[in-house]
This record gives sequence, structure tokens and C-alpha cells, in this order.
Amino acid sequence: MDATEKEAFLLSLIRDDVINRKLVSSFRNLGINADQYMLYLSDTIFRLLQIPDEEEDLYIAYESLTQKADYIDISRSNAPLDSLVKQIYALLLAYGHETRKKQTHTH
Repeated sequence: MDATEKEAFLLSLIRDDVINRKLVSSFRNLGINADQYMLYLSDTIFRLLQIPDEEEDLYIAYESLTQKADYIDISRSNAPLDSLVKQIYALLLAYGHETRKKQTHTH
């Protein structure tokens, strides 16, 4: 998988994760417990980006951003959702860039 394919794949996974969280949250707001339908794609995304489980601050930031989807109306346009997905992807890439920079300076 080349870099362009990997980026498209990751953006698709992030988008699916955000939509899934929005759906589960919408059910929750209606009084329906749908937590068992949460896909937890973030685990897969983080694994693909080789982000260690110990990066709790990054997970919290990711969760915070995905929760913004609750306030996005996707019935009119996907543009706000796509913008959020790109924002999340940028966060993850920035983390990876900073991590590689730290590793380079410590070796």
C-alpha cells in the first residue's frame, strides 16, 4: 500500500468511526443504549499508525474531536464531517511527526 492509498484508507476509517460514534450517540440521546454497536475503529486506526496504547492524551484528544460529530448535521452536506475527519487525521499525523522528531533527537 503506497502513501496515498494508506491516507485514503485511514481517512475512510476515521470517517466510519466518526459516523458510528454519531449514530450510537444519537440512539443514546433517544434513550436507547446502543453502546454494544460501537465499532471502536480508533483502536485499528492507532494500530495502523503505530501509536502505542500508552498515549492516553492523544486518545483523549481523538475522543474529544470525534464527539464534535454530534453537532454536525450530515443530512444537508458532508463538508463539515469531511472537515472534521481531516482535522482528526492532521492531529494523528502531527503526533507521529513529533514522535519521530523526538526519537531522532534521542538517538
